[in-house]
Amino acid sequence: MPMHDEYMDLTTLGLSHGSDHTGNDALVGGRTAITTEANLAYNNLRQFVGLSPRTIDEVGAWAFANNLTNNTQAWGSDQEGVGLWYSMQGAKVGWIADDKFNPQIMADIQRTARLGSAEDVMKIVEDFGHEGFAEFLMSNGFDDAFINTLKMEPHYGGWMHDRAHGMLSIEGVAIAHDVNHLTVLSHDQMKPFMNDTWDWPQWPALDVTNKRVLEYFQSMVVLGDPLANHLSDISPTPTPTPTPVPESDLYEWTTAKVYEDGDRIVQNGAIYEAQWYTQGESPQQNSGNWEVWKLIGQGQSSQAPSSVAWDSSRVYTEGEKVNYQSETYEAQWWSKGSNPQQNSGLYKVWKQVN
Repeated sequence: MPMHDEYMDLTTLGLSHGSDHTGNDALVGGRTAITTEANLAYNNLRQFVGLSPRTIDEVGAWAFANNLTNNTQAWGSDQEGVGLWYSMQGAKVGWIADDKFNPQIMADIQRTARLGSAEDVMKIVEDFGHEGFAEFLMSNGFDDAFINTLKMEPHYGGWMHDRAHGMLSIEGVAIAHDVNHLTVLSHDQMKPFMNDTWDWPQWPALDVTNKRVLEYFQSMVVLGDPLANHLSDISPTPTPTPTPVPESDLYEWTTAKVYEDGDRIVQNGAIYEAQWYTQGESPQQNSGNWEVWKLIGQGQSSQAPSSVAWDSSRVYTEGEKVNYQSETYEAQWWSKGSNPQQNSGLYKVWKQVN
């Protein structure tokens, strides 16, 4: 089974020969195989616009429901493969700002991803992408998946012609398959909208308006009607105003302490909230989308008291002190729900210290 690190190769789901550039012979000039990393880049874009992640199976179901496939019914692994293919297409194009779209951008950015530098790719995103998208990618470490998806060759594996060949009419002058050729480049990668030989344009697609082309690709991102207007749907979600946190409730993060969902701490002047159980994971290094810590604002820690009232629902770790019925106890190891008075002494979790 072809694998690329932790990502699955599209040909794992099937391989056909629907074009001149189906197999590994297509992987020239920096072009790469289609893998499930494309679905990661796709879901990163969905997150940017405030949408929840979707699996390749869900994207495939959308494609079959909207006449974007060869057959009306999926067989075997067709739905997953088609979903991966359209995830790639949505991620390749859906980031472009509504008022800046031009087909040539797709040639320039894919060529740069394949033959140039990551810095130059991100400069194109800054110039032509939705406001804040370049920063979103880089600050969250999503730029690698985005760039790797731009490198992928649409004809790889034969799915573009043999499974994702949509017959949906676009403006009465082309079909969905023609417009999908936006991401297919010439041999020298200077021109978009090339056919499966890389020698000639996909002529019908050239008659489709730029607005309709972009809305068609944006429909892949929002999983909407391919013929509807989606330009207003693709926009960054506003940054929420952080909820003020009383400074008396904030304590510096420590490596030894166990934190649970909802616990808030301060590290280097920033306030973070735990998203699930964690211990020893630095908030500064483990915050962001799908990370254990969430940055919620700025603040200063207060002086942590030497001991606090014991709480049966709280987790305590070695060295933490609590008060229980006027006595102070120190945890000897991890503890939750163990009554200090009943569990103190030699070889017990609590040690009385006064």
